[in-house]
Amino acid sequence: MRYLLFSFLLLAGAASARELRLEQALCLAEEHSRALKEAEATRQAAEKSISAAKAERFPTLSLEATARYVDEVPSLDIKLPGLGSLSRDFGSNESYQTDLRLSIPLYTGGRLSSAIALAGSTRDYRTAMATIARDQLYLQTRLDYLGLHRAAALDRAAQAGLRRAEIIQDDIRANYDAGAADSVDLLDARLAFTKAEFLVRQARINVKAQTIRLLSRLGLAAGEPLVPADTLPEPPETLLKSASVTARPELEAAESIVRLNQARLKNERAAFFPTLAAYGGYSYGKPNIDPFRNEWNDNFSVGAQLQWSFNLGGSAMSRNRAASFDLEAARRHHDDVAESLSRESDLAYEQLRLAHEQYLTSHTEHRIASANYAFARVQYQNGALTSNRLLEIEAALSQAEASLAAAGVDFYIAQSAYYYAIADEKLGKGI
Repeated sequence: MRYLLFSFLLLAGAASARELRLEQALCLAEEHSRALKEAEATRQAAEKSISAAKAERFPTLSLEATARYVDEVPSLDIKLPGLGSLSRDFGSNESYQTDLRLSIPLYTGGRLSSAIALAGSTRDYRTAMATIARDQLYLQTRLDYLGLHRAAALDRAAQAGLRRAEIIQDDIRANYDAGAADSVDLLDARLAFTKAEFLVRQARINVKAQTIRLLSRLGLAAGEPLVPADTLPEPPETLLKSASVTARPELEAAESIVRLNQARLKNERAAFFPTLAAYGGYSYGKPNIDPFRNEWNDNFSVGAQLQWSFNLGGSAMSRNRAASFDLEAARRHHDDVAESLSRESDLAYEQLRLAHEQYLTSHTEHRIASANYAFARVQYQNGALTSNRLLEIEAALSQAEASLAAAGVDFYIAQSAYYYAIADEKLGKGI
C-alpha cells in the first residue's frame, strides 16, 4: 500500500515536470554561459585589433591649429650711416597658425606586417579559446543531462526492486499465517523490504541532486522538476572507431601561439632597420612665411623622413634573443599538446570500449538474473526453495538491474567524452 502511494506521488510529480531534450539543454546552456560570452567578446576585440593594425598602412592626416598672444616681440634695428635707423618687429603680438599634414609609411622594416600578423595570431588564439569553452560547455551539459538520465534509470530499477520485495514480503507473510514460514523468514523479508525502500529514497535524492546540477548549468529556476525527454537507444552490438577525427581547438590554440611568437620575433628584428615615410603639408597662418609681414598667407611642402636609432646597450639584440627563446618554447609546447591530445583520444576510445563491454556483460547478467528469479519464484511457490534463497536471488536481480541501468547510460557518457577527445561535431548535437 505504501508503495502504491509512493508511486502515485512520483507519477504526480512527473506529470508536472518539464520535459527536456538534450538538444534543448545544449542551447539553453549556451545561452546561459557567461564564460562563453566572455570568450566571444575577447574574440571580437581581437578581430577589431586586426582592423586597427591593417589601418596603419594607410596615410595619416594630422591637423594642428594654434593661436598665441605675447606682450613683447623681438625687433630688428638697423642703423644706416647718414640715413638714420631702420626698425622692424620680428613677428607680431598675435599669431595664428594652422598646419595640415598627410604622411604615409614607405618602409618600416617589417613593423607593420608583423603587427598585422601578431593581431591575426591573437585573434586565432582567442577563437580557439572560445571554441574550447564551447566544447567544454557541451561536454559538461551532456554529462549533466546523461547523469540525470542515469539517476532516473537507477530510480526505476530501485522501484522495481521495491515492488518485488513487497511481493515477496506478502508471500512470506501469507505463508507465515498458514504456518509454512517462521518469524525469521518474516524478519528477513522485512529487512529486504526496508533495504529496498532505502534504495528508492537514495535514488530519488540522487535524481534531485542531478536535477539541481542540470538546472544550474542551464540557468533555469531552482527547484523546477526536469524529465529527460530523449530515449537512449541500446548501445550497438559492435563498436567501431570513429574515422572523423578533427583537430582539437587546444592544438589550434598552440599553433596560434607559435605564429604569435613568430610575429613577435619579426617585429623585434624590425628594430634593426630604419623607417621611411613621405609627407605633404599645407600651412596657413598670420604671420606665416614672412615674420616681418603681419598678414595671412599659406604654403605647401612635401618631403621624406628617415628615422634610424640604436640602443648602445644592446636592448634590441636582447629583445630579439628573448623572442627567439619564446618561439622555441611555443614550438615545444605545441608538440607536447599534440602528443597529449593524441594520447587522450586513444584513452577515451579505450574507455568507450570498456563501457561497451560493461554494457554487454550487464545485459547478459540481467538476462540470467531475470530467468533465475522467475525460476526461483516457481520453486518457492512449490516449496522447493527457502525464503532466504529467494531473497538472495531477488537481491542479485536488483543489483543486475541497477548495473544494467547504469551501464546503458555510462556508454553514452563515455561516448560523449570520446566525441570531445576527437572534436566530433556530434558533441553539440542531440542523442
